[in-house]
Parts: sequence; structure tokens; C-alpha cells
Amino acid sequence: MATSHLLMFFLPRRGEGFQKNQNFSRFGFVVSKKHASKIVMRNRIKRILRSEVKELLKTLEKPIDAVIQAKPGIIRASSEDIRNQVRELIKKAEK
Repeated sequence: MATSHLLMFFLPRRGEGFQKNQNFSRFGFVVSKKHASKIVMRNRIKRILRSEVKELLKTLEKPIDAVIQAKPGIIRASSEDIRNQVRELIKKAEK
């Protein structure tokens, strides 16, 4: 799934590291040096992503394992724009 600044990849909930009674979501965040050359910007973007996902976890009906990756141009996006795109991705994921 994708928006203009973010990609979301789902991970299968099976395999060696997965426990059947695991009923919580796990998210990973990737912001490449290519897209945000300064560590300050990468950390800012990841901080925004983490805080929004933390808020949205309370509303999820089923657990999700996913990785959210930043796309080129994300450093020009406002915090609110990034938050809206995370909400959009999570809504799509629930369907």
C-alpha cells in the first residue's frame, strides 16, 4: 500500500518467530539517507510515525505486522500531512 510519501509492507504472521497467541501489532519504520540526508530529519520523521502509530494502535481490531517506509520528498511534507497519510494506510490495512 502506498500514499504520496509513505509505503507500507505487511509481514506474514507465521513462521519461526511468530507465536500463535501473539495478539499485538508490531511496526517498523525505515527512513533512508537517500530521502533525508541529515539524521535530525530522519529522526523527526520516525518520531512522527511512531507517535501516530501509537495513537492508532488503540483503535485496531486485529493485530498487524508491518513496515512503513518513507518515500522521496517526505522531508518537504508537514507533520500533519505525514500523520494523515499514516491514518490512511492504517485504515486501508484494516480492510
